[in-house]
Amino acid sequence: MNVLKDRRGLIISCTLLAPVVLAGWWLWLRVPGPTAGAKPSTAPAPAAPAHAAPVVSPDDAVPAKPETPALRRLVLSTKELEKFLAKHRRNGPSLIAAYSLTNDLRYLKEAVIQAPELPQVALAALAMGTEGDDAVWIKALVAADPANPLVQYLATLEALRRQDGQAAFFALELAQGLPDWDDYSASRLQLVEEAARDAGFSPEAAAALAAKSSEPADMLLPKYLELADLLGSHLSNYRHQTAEVDWMVQAALKLGQELKRDLPGRSLYLQAGGALFQESIYQGLQQLDPFPSLKETPQQLAAAATEYKQWLIHLRQEFNTANWHEPEGGPEEVGFYQKKRTEGEVAALLWALARKDP
Repeated sequence: MNVLKDRRGLIISCTLLAPVVLAGWWLWLRVPGPTAGAKPSTAPAPAAPAHAAPVVSPDDAVPAKPETPALRRLVLSTKELEKFLAKHRRNGPSLIAAYSLTNDLRYLKEAVIQAPELPQVALAALAMGTEGDDAVWIKALVAADPANPLVQYLATLEALRRQDGQAAFFALELAQGLPDWDDYSASRLQLVEEAARDAGFSPEAAAALAAKSSEPADMLLPKYLELADLLGSHLSNYRHQTAEVDWMVQAALKLGQELKRDLPGRSLYLQAGGALFQESIYQGLQQLDPFPSLKETPQQLAAAATEYKQWLIHLRQEFNTANWHEPEGGPEEVGFYQKKRTEGEVAALLWALARKDP
């Protein structure tokens, strides 16, 4: 129990320090590590990424002469981006797309003013954590999209924060029964692709640019981990499996499994976070071993989640050591991000490693 309380304090502290932690982890993921061989037996826990590098260039950086289409850098000029925003009358979704392309908080702030009721805007504001209290944005999400399990998991978190067990369990039960998870990334990626095509990019390069842009939903991971910790603390109060414990566990594991899924545009970071989420839940169940509704013991399942998380980190390390010679905007970069756009970052990393120089 004391260990769980200590872990809870640690994760909440990490959540409060998210802007610093996010930047540090993403930089670590990008720094080349040692050449990888077999799966490592140990690896650091995943850390949160800062936003990706902006993919909009200032107007004065745009070459005076047209570039070869295949070698055009995966960026939009400010003029091209503003033309796209004017086309959409600077509505909420287009401003969020611009924010993901530039990491410029001015676009997010404008979206918050223009359309705070839209779920895409509320989620981006909640994820960034700079636009007001979490409770306000979670309430806006529940009002705008109550049939979304992601929203109900966030509602569970907010209820547990204020120690409202009845509201938390109601939201968790709703989350377990709802089928259609939506972090609004699909619609955002489509808008980024549209902006790129309007600027003259090929469909393949437009897809690559979309995958290279920042994903606001990734920044929610500290909140998911806080939810895992709060649920784990609650589960530690039980000494025997009950029907209540069983459905709570299944609902929580569903969230971890969702984060681990291979989806178009899905980042390795979020998948590693899903494994860490499951690892935390299984560790909270160890005092209930045996747990008949699980196929293996909580210890075995926690170890499997840890192994998968380590494999993902190892995959990123191996990619960071790969010997690439392609110029920015070349076919390898376009191919990599196009693969991420269609199948997810893990598939893109495996694709790239299969093509690296020996």
